Amino acid sequence: MRGGLDLSGSREGAGGIGGLAFARTWQGPAAWTVAVPAFDGNGNLVELLDVSDGDPNAVASVASYQYDPYGNLLTSGGEAAEAFPLRFSSKYSDAETGLAYFGYRYYNSGLGRWLNRDPIEEEGGTNLQTFALNRPVNLLDALGLWPWQGCCGRVTYNKITSCCCDDKVVSRRAVPTGVQVCSIGLFGHHWIKIGDWSAGFYMGHDHHYITNTFYSRGEVSIPDTPPGGQCYDQYLSPCAYDFEKLKDNIKEYAENTQQNPPIYSWPIYTCITFVQDALIEGNRGAIGCTPP
Repeated sequence: MRGGLDLSGSREGAGGIGGLAFARTWQGPAAWTVAVPAFDGNGNLVELLDVSDGDPNAVASVASYQYDPYGNLLTSGGEAAEAFPLRFSSKYSDAETGLAYFGYRYYNSGLGRWLNRDPIEEEGGTNLQTFALNRPVNLLDALGLWPWQGCCGRVTYNKITSCCCDDKVVSRRAVPTGVQVCSIGLFGHHWIKIGDWSAGFYMGHDHHYITNTFYSRGEVSIPDTPPGGQCYDQYLSPCAYDFEKLKDNIKEYAENTQQNPPIYSWPIYTCITFVQDALIEGNRGAIGCTPP
């Protein structure tokens, strides 16, 4: 058997599920069958196609399978259906016991549960027989080794909804960062605001007009306090980003751009582009407790 890219687009990102490229089965001393697998959207093997002849018109199905949501085999057919070992989730299935081997634990589709305890013990949850906190529709744990629970200081916390920062449990929910994007209407002037500090980008006085395009040497105004407009908070997770570093990066970018302003070219590079670039540069290196 030869593996390829699994459902994640890499070789092991999804634990190899849906990653079988082809298989060779022995048919006696003088014959080998080369078979190509077909998978459903969940990476379950549903059919084996014999491509030994190399003729696209001579491809034949040698095995087919159907499963229920828990991996129980509903129907199977074909001369190689019983002998071929990879089935549900592309894992080895034992015909006698009905168990599927996932590398770290055996799965019993009849019971819909693992037979072995979680190899990472309580880090995967207090119930050692569960998978992905009993939320397989919303959570993915390719190898069964993701630590869903952790210890922060003396407190146990859920790593899906929270993170640990300086021995304090912090929610992953996005909150205002202290950075605001302001604008006068949808297509009017845009600028960025952090407390009493603000910065915006304008067309210079030496502007020119060529083929529906205004261009000139741009000017960055710090502070930028145009009359009117409305400001909107920017939300991010405090677990993923360091808000103070984020604000410092934005200010540094604006000050550097003020010293070496780009060409203002409508509609290519305008005040809106400046604000977008400031936010992007602000995110660089502003890593929180858990990187995004």
